[in-house]
Amino acid sequence: MAKNNNPEFLFVFGSIYPEVMSVFRELAPNMRNSEIYFLALCYLNFTPKEIAKCTNVTVRAVQVRKNRYRKKFNIPSDTDFNLWIYDLNKGHKES
Repeated sequence: MAKNNNPEFLFVFGSIYPEVMSVFRELAPNMRNSEIYFLALCYLNFTPKEIAKCTNVTVRAVQVRKNRYRKKFNIPSDTDFNLWIYDLNKGHKES
């Protein structure tokens, strides 16, 4: 579903990973669905090339977007972005 940019992807993702969706909403309550879609692809460990193909953008645009999120959420540059998202949810479960 994610690879085909199916509009139902976020609904299905949210039903499979409700805790992840709530973490995304807590992170930025006014986050758009397109941003959540991007973060969901990262959470599912898609490569930048796969994300670019799914979102119809260049690999460079995916890298720029990840860098914007790094700034927005104060993610250190030496931290893997996808791992940060995964750990974010893991930390949320423990609290």
